[in-house]
This record gives sequence, C-alpha cells and structure tokens, in this order.
Amino acid sequence: MNLLLLTVLCVSGTVYDDFFQQGNRAYQENRVEDAVVAYEQLVTAGVREAAVFYNLGAAHFQAGHVGLAVLNYERALDHTPGYTPALRGLAAISAVSSRPLGLPEGYRAALKGNTTGSRLAFRVVALVLWWAVWGILAVALWCPPRHRHYRLALFIGLLTAVVAIVVVMRRTPDSGVVVAEELPLRYGPDARDMLRDVLHAGDRVALETSAHGWTRVETESGQRGWVESTYLLPVALSFSN
Repeated sequence: MNLLLLTVLCVSGTVYDDFFQQGNRAYQENRVEDAVVAYEQLVTAGVREAAVFYNLGAAHFQAGHVGLAVLNYERALDHTPGYTPALRGLAAISAVSSRPLGLPEGYRAALKGNTTGSRLAFRVVALVLWWAVWGILAVALWCPPRHRHYRLALFIGLLTAVVAIVVVMRRTPDSGVVVAEELPLRYGPDARDMLRDVLHAGDRVALETSAHGWTRVETESGQRGWVESTYLLPVALSFSN
C-alpha cells in the first residue's frame, strides 16, 4: 500500500485541512472510495497542491483505477516537477502492470514546459512586448521623419517577437492520460472510422486538437489518431488558488 502524505495543507482555511485529513483517515482504514471522494472535493474546490494529487492518485491506485491513478500522479508532477512521491507512485504502478504504460518521447519535457512559472513568464513577456510595440509605434508616428525608420525597424522586430512567443505558447503540447480500460485509436473522429490501435488505462499521450467529442493524439510509438474525449483526461489544470 502506498504511503500517503500526512502533512497539513498550506491553503486558506482549516476546512481544506479537514477534508485532507478525512481522506487520509479513510485511506488508512482501507475505505479508499471515501478517500477518493474527500480528495476530489479538495480538487473541485480549487486546491492545487502536489500532496493532494499524489494522495488522490494513491487512493485511485488502491481502488484499482489505474488510469486515474496515473493521471493524478502526473498532475502532481505538473504542479511540482520532479516530485519524488509521484515518481515512486508511477514506478509502483509500472511494477505491477502487465504492460508498459505509454509515454511519448518528449512528454516529460512538454509537461515541464507547461508549469505555472513558465506559463506565467510567457504571458508577462508577451504583455510587456505588446505594450512596447504600440508605444514605439506611437513614438514613430510623432518623431521627426529622419528618425522614423529606426523606430519602425524596432517596431517590426518587437512585433515579430510577440508573434514568436504566441506561436511557441500555442505549440506547447498538452498531455493527457487514458482513463478507460481500453480506448480505440481511430483514423478519424468517428466510431465508424477504421481502428488504428488500442490504448489502455494509464497510457500517456500528447493532445493535439479536439472536435465534436473527439481528440486527436500522438502516442508513444508516434502514431496519430482520434479517440473519444470522454475517456481521455488532460493533465494540466489551472494551478492558481
């Protein structure tokens, strides 16, 4: 049985701590479904702590929900990259799994690039550059003609930088985890499309695009196809409390 983290949460209000301790007690008394409910209430309430995701993953693992266990261990790692308890939890699942859990090349790097700090940094830099672009444009329009071409060159350079940052942010792949026991991977977004492969609970994939209840993904082997979105949950959540 995985060891739960028994720390007190550093969040606003003792109600959150109460739910956390309720979940811990339920888990220790082998009432894992009750533990899942308690931890889920914290997540639903907006608590974003690696310890909560880890404990929720451990409870799901003991309840036999492999996909949801992997998902929450990955969310703990998304919140706190390199989080040791979550890495150990994933290793424990792999040790008892009858098949390797899918892990696309570059998945961990993509997840690291999606952490709160990097997302916030991108937004701040883009915002500063955006206002700088318009400030320089205003100066360029009002400055003497003989200096105007320098301002326009700087304006074009900053605008290019803003566009590049936006493109990088949009191209940073999201990550998802299969939560169904088996999930057909199809060539198109329709249950009548030809079957390409079958994914399994706990497989991690790169999310590319979604449409009408289907999501296009890339698998560990580099295959691209469509799966039903209901059975595939994204790792990334908003980590602002």
